[in-house]
Amino acid sequence: MWYNTLTEVVSASLHQTHLSNIKSTTSVCTRCGKPRIVSKTWTEEIETYGGTTMITHSETICPDPDCQEKVDEGLKKQQQERQMMQKEAEIRAQERVNIRNRKTAKAKLAA
Repeated sequence: MWYNTLTEVVSASLHQTHLSNIKSTTSVCTRCGKPRIVSKTWTEEIETYGGTTMITHSETICPDPDCQEKVDEGLKKQQQERQMMQKEAEIRAQERVNIRNRKTAKAKLAA
């Protein structure tokens, strides 16, 4: 019970945070080195074996809009590359299955 109460207090205080009360974080921008700010905070309740757990997510951004735009472009490019590599890996896996199936079919015909 104590944990739920503390979580509720922390959650309630985070919900009251507004962009006019922008909080700074200890992380810095990977591009320009400025301290990042919290732009968005939300909570999520996840079912676990022991009940439910409340998780608080925070999205941080660079205070310089031009820098943040370039960071977002870089992240989007990385995500597209990862998706492309994943698709290629799936294609290669399917090709391996097809080769294995052909070998099995040949072996059955020969027997």
